Amino acid sequence: MRGQRPAPSLTSVDPAEDLLRRLAFNDENVLGMVLTRQLGGDDESELGPKVELLVRLAALLSVGAATPSLREAVGHASAAGATVSEIVGVLVAVGPAVGLASVVASAPKLALAIGYDLENGDAAESPH
Repeated sequence: MRGQRPAPSLTSVDPAEDLLRRLAFNDENVLGMVLTRQLGGDDESELGPKVELLVRLAALLSVGAATPSLREAVGHASAAGATVSEIVGVLVAVGPAVGLASVVASAPKLALAIGYDLENGDAAESPH
């Protein structure tokens, strides 16, 4: 028995570590769960619905998503209680990570998604 380590206890694994491990090892069940999550519909989210939806908006902005995708994300975030200032704040927050060109390209798309008409200086008709 010399030189042998005791078996790790299965109950001592941190849930976050376990999730990351399963994702890293391409666990089909966990990947399916992650990729099919409903927008803001998981009461078990560590982030809470509003923050989770703002994070999703940030991800969409960081990949240069089209206006319809941003419009849907803005609608869900608004429904979860996010303010327009918080939604615009997401673009500002991702700015250092995505760079100037991406921020400039995303700003008019996000404005349209919110319901702003930047060309005419008016608020377009919007459910938000």
